[in-house]
Amino acid sequence: MSIIIKPLTVLFCLLLVACGKYGPPLAPEYFSPMPVENLQVSASLDGVSFRWEAPSSDLRGKDLRSIDGYKIYKTEISKSKREDSPAVKKEHLLAVIPDTHLEELSQRRKKVLAQGGSARKLKPLDQLIHFEYTDKQVKPGELYLYKIVPFNQGNVEGAAGTLVKVLFRGDSSEVSLQPAGRIADSLY
Repeated sequence: MSIIIKPLTVLFCLLLVACGKYGPPLAPEYFSPMPVENLQVSASLDGVSFRWEAPSSDLRGKDLRSIDGYKIYKTEISKSKREDSPAVKKEHLLAVIPDTHLEELSQRRKKVLAQGGSARKLKPLDQLIHFEYTDKQVKPGELYLYKIVPFNQGNVEGAAGTLVKVLFRGDSSEVSLQPAGRIADSLY
């Protein structure tokens, strides 16, 4: 009898110890990046310029572990023949800006660990978390909507926290930043 009980006891103990604390499986969207940070927009005769910083966390609020870049979407809103309803052209992908700051940070951490140091407090290099883009394909008098959406591996898009509304008039353009959910209310 003890021949059977000993192996069962050992097996039970192994299963008990090996049983980690795991949560329910999460969809890939939960690991997508938070919206870009510190978005700044300006307009000049050259076009509409955007500056932003990389997000530091994912949609769960945990440290960001993966980011491939940013997609900048643009929608042109033109006047229709009817005064009370503008004609909205389809949103299109304007640009894709790559982001390699997490890859670089991972490489620096590996080097520090290989040298016997502590990599825990390493932060991304400042110049790698700042991004900019200028849309030069703008026409005076036109109304544009923009959004910058971070994405990670598998092309999983994060959230666009802010939408940018621009009535382009060169240096005297009207630029407004609005929370993503409220743009429809103030569009017209």
